[in-house]
Amino acid sequence: MDTTLRPIGVIVSPLTDLSQCPKQGDEGAPEAWVEIAAPYVPGLDTLTPGLSLTLLTWLHRADRHVLSVHPRGDTRRPRRGVFNTRSPARPNPVGLHEVRLL
Repeated sequence: MDTTLRPIGVIVSPLTDLSQCPKQGDEGAPEAWVEIAAPYVPGLDTLTPGLSLTLLTWLHRADRHVLSVHPRGDTRRPRRGVFNTRSPARPNPVGLHEVRLL
């Protein structure tokens, strides 16, 4: 089965090195911006600051060949299948983010 995803924008963040990224957003992640491509801007109509949104992202730097990991990279923890973790390493690295519109 083939599925096609069409990006409608890009995330702009001061984070550029994966090793410095927090594991979770509530662990000190800085604010980021979503730049929506011009053809999709009309879809933003009636969005207002303060709204909670669910953002789907493509984790383009994620390793798509990893199927098991030590949770949070902690080798003292037993390996688990990536679909039973929040690891970005997975065959289809789709990120799901609850965000607030500023």
